Amino acid sequence: MITNIKFNNLTDIPKRNTKNSLTTFTSNKKQSTFNDVPMKGTGFITKTKEFLFDCKKKVLEFSKKLISNLVISLMVFPKINRAPMLSIKDKIDNVYFKSGDGTLLNAWYIKPQNNKPTILYLHGGNKNISSRSSQKMAEYFSQKGYGMFMLDYRGYGHSKGAFSEQGFYDDAKAAAKYLEKEKKISANNMIVWGFCMGGSIASNLASQKDFKSVVILSSADKPPSIFNYMGRYSILKPLTSFINRFDLKMFNTINYVSKIKSPLLIMMSENDPIVPSSALKEYKKSNPSAVTDVFYDKGHEETLWSKERALKFFEG
Repeated sequence: MITNIKFNNLTDIPKRNTKNSLTTFTSNKKQSTFNDVPMKGTGFITKTKEFLFDCKKKVLEFSKKLISNLVISLMVFPKINRAPMLSIKDKIDNVYFKSGDGTLLNAWYIKPQNNKPTILYLHGGNKNISSRSSQKMAEYFSQKGYGMFMLDYRGYGHSKGAFSEQGFYDDAKAAAKYLEKEKKISANNMIVWGFCMGGSIASNLASQKDFKSVVILSSADKPPSIFNYMGRYSILKPLTSFINRFDLKMFNTINYVSKIKSPLLIMMSENDPIVPSSALKEYKKSNPSAVTDVFYDKGHEETLWSKERALKFFEG
């Protein structure tokens, strides 16, 4: 629509200014440019973009949390509680203590002989302190005079609480503190042993405090290694591919290993169906001072070989 504009005199007629690339009109009464014209809706568009960005961020955080919970559910499935083996039954002191947040935890304690070191044993995700492999560990090392402190994390065995990665780390820290305060066992006479998921928990603890020595057995350097390895089975490939789309930082064992200053032994099995033995190379890069070894029997579980190899490391 064209609007007729009336001017009172010739001086009111705007003159074109050709010096500016943007067409500018000047008059004796008023000067204006296209840059002065407000962009209607600019504030709304900016706020909309900010809102959508915030929504995207929250959706991503929620998705990561969901995937993290899925990973924990895949790694954590504790077995039923069993009675102590006859060979260690009379040696066990069944103890209860609290984690940092007040969660009640349960552990089996076997007293060391002749001031031998005590092993703080951190089991795998599908184990508990009463699992056969855990009890065989206690049997072997207690016969050698070593003390054993076998912890059930929150949600495992008779320990209270719900599963959580940070909760597991806090529980291990509380266990070491309990041994120091209640059993008068100093950190320099304490060995931290972590199997599978327990390896990540052990390395997290040892990255913050020095111990006599640290053992990590059959533990993945980080979750993607497990899922990539398990992805070789066609039935699991869609799930593992989906999980690997997310940049998960949970159970980042290799990051903790790089910070360990205590004597460190890392053992893997060449025939492990769950954790790839190739992780040993990554561990060695992360912590060149670590002693690494590979065994070839029975795959993922603790074996007589791994116990004997660890004993040699402790006493060699």
